[in-house]
Amino acid sequence: MSSAQSIKITMLGGFSVSMDGRSIAISRSKTARYAELLMLLLVNPRGLSRSNVISELFDRCEVADAGNSLNNLIHEARAKLRKAGIPVKSCIENRRNILRISDELRAITYVDVEEFERLCHEAETAVQACARDRARALYLKALPIYKGEFLPDFMTNLWVISINMRLREEYLQLIRWLSKDFESHGEPEIAARIRQGAKKYFNEQELYTTPERYKPSCEDLDFEGILREIRKSDSILLDCRQEFRKMLSAEVSYQNFLGLCGYSAQIMRRSGQSSMVMLLQLYDGRERTEARKDYPGVINASIRESDRFTEISPGAYLLLLSHTDASGCHAVYHRIRKKLRAELASVWKHEQSWLSMQYSFEPIIKLKTEQSGYTCIPTALQSFD
Repeated sequence: MSSAQSIKITMLGGFSVSMDGRSIAISRSKTARYAELLMLLLVNPRGLSRSNVISELFDRCEVADAGNSLNNLIHEARAKLRKAGIPVKSCIENRRNILRISDELRAITYVDVEEFERLCHEAETAVQACARDRARALYLKALPIYKGEFLPDFMTNLWVISINMRLREEYLQLIRWLSKDFESHGEPEIAARIRQGAKKYFNEQELYTTPERYKPSCEDLDFEGILREIRKSDSILLDCRQEFRKMLSAEVSYQNFLGLCGYSAQIMRRSGQSSMVMLLQLYDGRERTEARKDYPGVINASIRESDRFTEISPGAYLLLLSHTDASGCHAVYHRIRKKLRAELASVWKHEQSWLSMQYSFEPIIKLKTEQSGYTCIPTALQSFD
């Protein structure tokens, strides 16, 4: 950062802006839309297309002219930053329909999320290179940066949920590695202090690595039994942070799927907005294993970036659909069916009649009808041949 003027932006534990150590207010409201625009661009240093920004900001809102509304937000954000005394000519750039924070502003701005992830990634590289001392130093430097959940005032927004999941996993990985390292080198009291500090954000069970849970039986897929396990997963930890860096894939392990469901249940209780679990079964009487290789790609292309899925047996998948209801589940199913039929038809011409699909779904937790907008009645198994 510049020695003359420097800006510090924090998003872990809440949004705040300071310049040269002095707190400044760029918004009277904690949830102002133009402030959300700034935060979205700050955590995407390469920028986002206008269409992606519109999708993230207005996806769940009825806006007559989203493009014009975005232009107004950009103008408002620039005006607010100038009024707050931010010493740059341009804060948001629009180049070839790509919106990004200007290089001039980034050059003098410290963003806690960027620094935290940079240190964690470098520490992980050091661990893989067996450079224990360097890994310990980097993790210890990252430790105090994490001061709570990512943008808690925007916790119901899909892009915030996705980033928060990733940051939680990086912090848990940090805590587990440091605790294990200090304990293995005869310093258990330091390990205990580290875990004690982390209990402000996570419970005791989440701070320890737990063994992989067994998947449901492939012979008898009991959806009600699966749901009972999912609804007990509020404190299940997510073990593999690498899976959440695969931005082009939404497929996760069964253990991580349980953890995501537990986290989504917490969001549901706060916001009253529903998230659904869908069981999708694709039956292949001819045991075409080459067809099953196409299934994850088709599912991934049919769901949103914030949604996740896991395979629990050959041809059977669990899907976590955030911020949706029964109609959203039906829509996802029909998208998968359409894409899968098109995919298979191009390979086998007239042989797609062998495929049979069934699906059922339920909310992760039972909310009152007036909160969630739907009746929580188990949905009958639906199918087509």
